[in-house]
Amino acid sequence: MKHTPGPWTVDVPPSSCLTTRFVSGPEGEHICKVGHMDWTSGSLHSDIANARLIAAAPEMAEALREVWDYLSTIADVSENSREIELGDSVRDILARLEG
Repeated sequence: MKHTPGPWTVDVPPSSCLTTRFVSGPEGEHICKVGHMDWTSGSLHSDIANARLIAAAPEMAEALREVWDYLSTIADVSENSREIELGDSVRDILARLEG
C-alpha cells in the first residue's frame, strides 16, 4: 500500500469552527480531518499538534528509510549495542508503516 506523496500541510478550512484542521496533500487533497466536537480546554492545542505530526509523516518515513539504509550497512561491523537497538526500532517502525 502506498500513501499519498508529500509534502503534506495543515490547513484551517475557511468556514469551519476553530477546532478543525485538515491535513492536505500536495494537490490540496484531504488526507484527514483532525478536531473535536467540543470546546474542551486544551483540545485545540492537541489537535494542532496532532495535525502537525500527521502532516510530517511522509518526511519522517523517508528519514527513517535513510537511517535504516545507513544502519543496515554498518550493522555487520558494529558492536555498538545502541546502534543495534536503534536499527531494530527503525526496522519495526518501517514494518508498521509499510504493512
